[in-house]
Amino acid sequence: TNNFFAPGMPWFRALPLFPSWWLTVLLLAMLAVGSAALLIVYWVLDRKTVGSVNLSNLNFKMKITSILKTIVIGIILLAAAYGSLMLIEYLFGQDYRLWMAAFTEMKVEYWGMIWKYAILMLPSFLIIGASTNYTVRKDIPEWLDTAITVIVNSLGVWILCLINFLVLKSGGALFSNFTSTYGFLLFVPVTVYITRKMYKVTNNIWAGAIVNSLLLAWCMCSTFGYHCDVFFGQTWISNFFNI
Repeated sequence: TNNFFAPGMPWFRALPLFPSWWLTVLLLAMLAVGSAALLIVYWVLDRKTVGSVNLSNLNFKMKITSILKTIVIGIILLAAAYGSLMLIEYLFGQDYRLWMAAFTEMKVEYWGMIWKYAILMLPSFLIIGASTNYTVRKDIPEWLDTAITVIVNSLGVWILCLINFLVLKSGGALFSNFTSTYGFLLFVPVTVYITRKMYKVTNNIWAGAIVNSLLLAWCMCSTFGYHCDVFFGQTWISNFFNI
């Protein structure tokens, strides 16, 4: 079985990347639980102080047609990002790669997996987006509000990695193995920025959640997915058309 890669973690044939990506799924789930708790606190405090809540400002309950349009926009943005990848690979022979994060060219079969993981992560990103955008400061410039939001929401993983590094540097034992999670140091601030920026542009939390789900699923299904732990065979489509 594939449990060799993640002892004790379940594995599903329909979601073959879990051996190497359980940490990402678990992190999102924990963040979603924490975000839900914050939403409850916000709701209680607002009810006591001002007698109303800001949940309606998040526009979670959009019409199905509006949600579908937002999904189309997310797919277009993903296609544009992938198109830019093809361009820099053609011109410079490079892909999008920074430290432990990478977005690479994919076989056609891999795109069939992206939707599964994007749908799986979407609820977590929606809850995280609701908590992140529940409070938006209007007494300071928008860029400063966005910067504060990104920094505050990223401090946890940054501080944890710093403590881990200092302990290791002093000769101590690792209390957290960041080998599989160094990518969080970049993914967390990027996803938080997208969450806030897309909310500012569209005035709903669906857009940021959809874009983040698609981008993270793309990364999961590229270098850190099938090319590392799990082999996903080609089909007649990529063999026949050489794509």
